[in-house]
Amino acid sequence: AAGAGLLKDTPHDSKVLILVTDGAHNKAGMVPSLAARAAATFGIKVYPIAIGTDEAQGAQAAAMETVLSQTARITGGQYFRASNVQALQEIYDEIDRLESVSEVMVAREQAIPLGLWLLLTGMALVAGATALRGSRWGLVP
Repeated sequence: AAGAGLLKDTPHDSKVLILVTDGAHNKAGMVPSLAARAAATFGIKVYPIAIGTDEAQGAQAAAMETVLSQTARITGGQYFRASNVQALQEIYDEIDRLESVSEVMVAREQAIPLGLWLLLTGMALVAGATALRGSRWGLVP
């Protein structure tokens, strides 16, 4: 959904989103079929690529493949499965053959680790304490 939001307002005729996923649905409140329909409304083709080994079979894997296949079908894209790096590169090459675009946009959702926030907060507190120590407010009578 975040990638579609970035692409929807671009002036290009061809809008392609490559969705590389482990299949885990971890975005609360976002229904994959609704996201696919929204992407299709904006003329965005979605090419879902499920990554992981072939050993990850079972009901959950089958459900994931169904959702990703439906996403591709709704948007006019194609579903792929990559079990290793070589397969992933071959899929990228295939998508490159299917879609001819002159501009590439990469969007990633990335969270800043909690440890970094704690480190920055600690550094700010130490700097503040050091600055106050030399001021008249830092002296305790």
